[in-house]
Amino acid sequence: MKLTGQAITVFFAVTLLASGVAAAEPMTADNGNIQLPELDCIIEPSEVVDVGSAVPGVVESILADRNDQIEKGMVIARLESSVERAALELTRERANQNTAIEQRQEGARFSHLTQNRN
Repeated sequence: MKLTGQAITVFFAVTLLASGVAAAEPMTADNGNIQLPELDCIIEPSEVVDVGSAVPGVVESILADRNDQIEKGMVIARLESSVERAALELTRERANQNTAIEQRQEGARFSHLTQNRN
């Protein structure tokens, strides 16, 4: 008995169907109302870059999340800056005090000049 290529193909197809092997269906993960397929893979980034800060510090918050697309110039993290804010406020107060002192000194000079003229 001689089997042709077509008969062998039909034989294997029937055998596979009879054994219960079916096409693989993607598994799904339920995320609210949307069903997404579970993918078992690793996605490599298109580009890896080093990021840094002009000053050293402690990270207060990270604004970017995994899988976010980041573009040049985007803020991705914030440093804890309470010490810098306090120093800035202190400098502003000192500047305001110096301005008030200078105004009083100029007023006193003006009064002295006015008194000397009269």
